[in-house]
Order: sequence, then C-alpha cells, then structure tokens
Amino acid sequence: MLRDPAEKEVIENRNKFVEEYKITKKLRTSRRILFSKLHDTVRLDHLELYKTEDNKILIVQSPYEGQLRNLTKIEEKILESFKEIYPLYHLTAKTYIKEYIK
Repeated sequence: MLRDPAEKEVIENRNKFVEEYKITKKLRTSRRILFSKLHDTVRLDHLELYKTEDNKILIVQSPYEGQLRNLTKIEEKILESFKEIYPLYHLTAKTYIKEYIK
C-alpha cells in the first residue's frame, strides 16, 4: 500500500513516461562509461538510462533542489541541454531527460 498521495503520483508519472517515450528497456551502465560517451556530463544524480522503440537512449536524471543550487557553471550549462519533464523520483526533485543516439 502506498504511504502518501505523492508516492502514487510519482508511480503514475513513471507509467506515463514509459508510454509517452515508448520505453522498451531499462539499461545498465556505469557513470564512467556514460561520461566517456557523452563528453559533457560532469555530475548526474539518480541516473537512469532507457532504450526506446526507435533505438534511442534516454538519459534521465533528477537532482534535488539543494544540488541544483550548488551547480558549477559547467554543470549549469550541461543541464541546459536536458529537457525538464514531470517528477519521476519525488515531487520535490525535478526530472530532466536527454536523448542520446549511439
């Protein structure tokens, strides 16, 4: 049983995310591999990677407000390349995605 309505909303958001972005698989990777492929990522929080029906890779991160206030200029620039979507982790944590094509 869910503890609070916010938890239910996050679960609904995750289901919406899978349908809206046509997720087929959650990928496993290390941050080191991701960093070497992207060349522009300094720090990601709550990092998840997903594969879509059309073979794109979605990078999902969700930094908490405190972390957002302490970003370096480089990290701010990187975050600008991500698109903000609905919360996938907690309602107080913003969620950002970036499409990555191999």
